[in-house]
Amino acid sequence: MRSSTPFRGWPLLPLLLATWLVQPVMAQPANTAATLPKSISARLPLGCVDLSDGQRSTGPRDRQHLASVEAAAEAGRASCQLLLGHWYEDGAGVSLSQAKAMDLYRQAAVNNGRGHLAMGRLVESDWTPDYARARRHYADAIAHSVPAGEVALARLHREGLGGPKDQAEALRVLRMGAYRGDNQSWRDMHLLSDYASLSDEAQKLEDFTNWRRNYWQRLSQAMSMAHDQGALPGAGSGVWLAEFSNGAQRPQVSNIETSGRDDLDRAVTRVLAQVAMPPPPPGEQNMSLKIPLSVAPREPATAASAR
Repeated sequence: MRSSTPFRGWPLLPLLLATWLVQPVMAQPANTAATLPKSISARLPLGCVDLSDGQRSTGPRDRQHLASVEAAAEAGRASCQLLLGHWYEDGAGVSLSQAKAMDLYRQAAVNNGRGHLAMGRLVESDWTPDYARARRHYADAIAHSVPAGEVALARLHREGLGGPKDQAEALRVLRMGAYRGDNQSWRDMHLLSDYASLSDEAQKLEDFTNWRRNYWQRLSQAMSMAHDQGALPGAGSGVWLAEFSNGAQRPQVSNIETSGRDDLDRAVTRVLAQVAMPPPPPGEQNMSLKIPLSVAPREPATAASAR
């Protein structure tokens, strides 16, 4: 248990993310939607949105909607290929066809790594699941930095599906997702009964350090947004205490060193109390973190911005 652990050696929280917090961004493939004929784009006022993990589509709204999604998928728009694939996989507004769904997911995977994730889930849900093949698809999804890829692959390693049961490999994969800020990866680390025996003290410290870094990034983003929206009255510096207990995803926050302004102290406390974070790594269920913050004054609006 860690108690009253400050962010030692860390600078006061900036209102804009410091450069050392900025993570490298992988180059993204060209947006194929930009090349679609205007006649197709015009019939897709909301576009084709990738479904969230676990979310299923209710199918096309009408025949015109189906035709527009089919045309966009044919033109190479990966998000529409994924959406149309979900419809065929579920038989939602179209004839049920896992073969067509797989073909669409394979096409989407060329420009969108979520196609690999969709293929993995499809071969898992077959009447005769091919878990070994699912492992390969999930590994490809991870290689394309797709959220949920680590969680899916770690589950197969943890349960021994498609290969030997291997909690050490499951933990290694989950750490990949957790360290880049994936919520479910942090949560699933708690499902590994062998976490303690598989992690030495140095590794446990690294887990905690990365969890704390993820939390600090979220604090920075929340404070920056509150500052930009004018939700923080005035300027000042103070120290707050965030207390996590019993796996709670939102801490109890209190001001322990006032900024000298009660209204600012209350406003910052409200912002910090809303910052959600998955439970700390196993073995760190109850902890207190000291958070030194500095709120800069807002710059007055210029004549150009006022217009």
